[in-house]
Amino acid sequence: MRISTEPKVSIGIPVFNGAKTLAKTIEAAINQDYANLEIIISDNCSTDETQSIAEDFQSKDPRIKYIRQKENYGMTANFSKVFEHSTGEFFMWAAHDDQHNPAFISKCLPFLLRDPKAGLCVPKTQTFLGGEINWVSTMRTFSGITTQSALYKETLNHFPAVGLYGLYRSSVIKKTGLWKNFMGADLVFIQNLALHGSFVYCDEILFSYFERDTWNTLDQDYWNV
Repeated sequence: MRISTEPKVSIGIPVFNGAKTLAKTIEAAINQDYANLEIIISDNCSTDETQSIAEDFQSKDPRIKYIRQKENYGMTANFSKVFEHSTGEFFMWAAHDDQHNPAFISKCLPFLLRDPKAGLCVPKTQTFLGGEINWVSTMRTFSGITTQSALYKETLNHFPAVGLYGLYRSSVIKKTGLWKNFMGADLVFIQNLALHGSFVYCDEILFSYFERDTWNTLDQDYWNV
């Protein structure tokens, strides 16, 4: 276990009605083999057992901060809000239905510490569909690009969606407009980030993304839930 003098890393969990999977996501955060953490859960007015689950974890671990929003601001706004409540030098988002490897932070953080210009470290991502691995994606083509213009162009050549759940330098996120309330906000955020810091790549599978059986409508994602 790492000592607390190392940089603080904030884990942001934006959630709405995530009772079925939230506990596993919080446990994955708690079980990171990096000690100096804060875990922020932003609840977008859930109507299921999300609140009780989050509050139970909060009562047992002082690193956890649970915030229940006064109204449902929509998914994109909640992604921004969870970052706005963070205080760590480094930051990562954790969706309530995905999983990070216990060594995610300890293996990604050294890449950012070695390169002060780097704003994002992304490992390999494995995607599950129907309980089985569907594909493994990388952002290897982004590694080693030294100019902001070239990095931005690469976001146009290769959709950097898997970068969303990487490990960020918080000071670089603050230079962006965070998440805006429109379709493709995740891509625009990563493109904005590319104008302010380089991307580094960890060649290990450290993140698992789970495809949903059913997806939200656009209205649900960007306005209501």
